[in-house]
Amino acid sequence: MAAQLPDAALYQAHLFSFLASADFAALDLVHAVQPLDPTLATFAMQRYPDRSSARFWLGEALNQSEDKTQAVSAYQQTVSLDPLDALAWRRLGNLLNSPDLLAARDAYAQYCQRGLQASHTKLGDVRPGSN
Repeated sequence: MAAQLPDAALYQAHLFSFLASADFAALDLVHAVQPLDPTLATFAMQRYPDRSSARFWLGEALNQSEDKTQAVSAYQQTVSLDPLDALAWRRLGNLLNSPDLLAARDAYAQYCQRGLQASHTKLGDVRPGSN
């Protein structure tokens, strides 16, 4: 008789299998289901190395697991792949705030610039008096 995996391990095995066999659209789905799992995030990043969303997911998971150094690296890779990712710039600024104030300032400046660009390009011009 084959050994049975506990429910949680079986569930995670299914998520790994789904990530491995599906296209990159699976990335968002698995991330939504397991947002703070660094093992799945690492696997997703290896499976989709050119997707900034995989690196952002890894940064989020590492940040929550208190691995700040690796989280900084993941966020830096995220903004390297997608310089318009305002949230990644913000997270990077938050993590750099203590050890490197100048780098944090630069990341926050990028966040402000990217956030304004995103609000105007994705949501339309929302200035008072604009239609």
